[in-house]
Amino acid sequence: MRSCRFPGANRFFEGVLFHCLLALCVSAFCGGICRAGEPPADRSLLTLDRIFGSNEFETEKAPTTQWCKHGSGYTTLEKAPGKDGGRQLVWHDLATSREEVLVPAHLFIPPGESGPLSVKGYSLSDDGSKMLIYTNSKRVWRIYPDLYHTGMAVAPVPNQRYHDTIYQERYMGLPGDNADGYRRGSPITYAHQLKGNLLLVHGTGDDNCHYQGVEALINELIAHNKQFTMMAYPNRTHSIAEGKNTTRHLYGLLTRFLCEKMPADSKPGK
Repeated sequence: MRSCRFPGANRFFEGVLFHCLLALCVSAFCGGICRAGEPPADRSLLTLDRIFGSNEFETEKAPTTQWCKHGSGYTTLEKAPGKDGGRQLVWHDLATSREEVLVPAHLFIPPGESGPLSVKGYSLSDDGSKMLIYTNSKRVWRIYPDLYHTGMAVAPVPNQRYHDTIYQERYMGLPGDNADGYRRGSPITYAHQLKGNLLLVHGTGDDNCHYQGVEALINELIAHNKQFTMMAYPNRTHSIAEGKNTTRHLYGLLTRFLCEKMPADSKPGK
C-alpha cells in the first residue's frame, strides 16, 4: 500500500453533503403533505414517507470516501465486480487519474464465512500500511442512481472558484496551483450531463456561496439546452432567512417542487 500525500480535502464534498441533508430534511418534513389519507396498500410505491419516515431503507453510514492526509489522492469503498454485494477499497490518484485496488473484496470476507463484512467505517494509518475496519450487522440499501430523477440545490457552489476563499483555499489551495482540482470538483463542469428535474435556489446577497456562481451555472445549463427551475431571493444571505415570510416561502417552494415532480402515486424509476 502506498503512502498518501494529498495536501487537503475537497470543500466541494462538504457543501454537497450539507445541501443533500437539507433536501432530505425537507423531504421528510413534507412527505405527509404530498399524500392525502393513509399510505397506499401497494408496497411497490416508493414514497417519501417510506424512504424518510421509516427504517425500511435504513442506510449503512459508512464514509465511502476518505482524503489522504499527506497524499495526492483519496480512497473509496466501491462495489466490487460480481454479484456477491462485496466492496473493495480503491485508491484514486488525482494527478494521473490512476486507480488501484488496495484491499480486494475477498479480504473483507472473514474466515469461515461466505459473505462480506458490512463495513460501517474504516481508518487508514498515516503511512497507509494499516487499515482499521468498523463493522455492524445492519443490512445495506444499495442505492441505484437510475431511481432518482429530481434534485434541489439551495445556495450551492457550482464553481469552486466563486466560493468564499477562507474556506475554499484552505483545502484546495490557490486556483493557479490546483486548476485541474478546481475544475474537476465543480458541478458546472458536468452541467451538460444533467438529467431529470433540477431546482436551483439562491439568495442574491449570499456572501459565502456567491450568487455569481449560480448565474454561471444557469448560463452553462442554457448553453446545453438543459431545462431547470430557478428561484432567486433578492438580497437574502446564505441562510435565505431575511425578510417577512421568507422561510415559509422557501420551504413551501421546496415542498411544492417535490409534490409536483415526485407525486405519491409515482412508481420507482418514473
